[in-house]
Amino acid sequence: MGSYESYNPYVNSGNQESGVKPLNLSDVRYRISEVFTDAVLRYGPVPIARGGKDLGVLLGIDEIARLVEGISFEPEVFKEAGAVSVWLPEFQVYGRGKDLAAARLDLLDEVRDYVREYLEEIDSYRAAPNRRAHFPHIIKALAADLTGHLDLVIFADRRITQAEEGLAAANVR
Repeated sequence: MGSYESYNPYVNSGNQESGVKPLNLSDVRYRISEVFTDAVLRYGPVPIARGGKDLGVLLGIDEIARLVEGISFEPEVFKEAGAVSVWLPEFQVYGRGKDLAAARLDLLDEVRDYVREYLEEIDSYRAAPNRRAHFPHIIKALAADLTGHLDLVIFADRRITQAEEGLAAANVR
């Protein structure tokens, strides 16, 4: 196929089926460093094909984060006897702790566990009616966790109530 530098997937090669020509997977194997640089450092999606049928796109994590910017999480805080719980309806998981800070940390652990479980069982989870809609949130949580921003993403869009400020300031007994 020639050198990777001369490859431009966005130039129409006369193929009327698509304006973008995917890079063959075997070429990606030999040029992974250059392909990775294009996707991650140059923020360009790199279309990849295997056998002319299986198609994919390599994207950098920053671009993935941009794609899921509109996805948000809406955690809910509840006071219980001697504890605080934070419910995350998007994944149907909750964290629990003696105070709000501990409950938030526990929730983040639960989110990480759920993302890992979802990805390990992706065929089943994407087929399940009660879990298939979780996928965009899974991608947002994964990208945020990989970049060290999971806490900011999970709790970003949420105003803290006065009651929650009190729970954060004192241990619940």
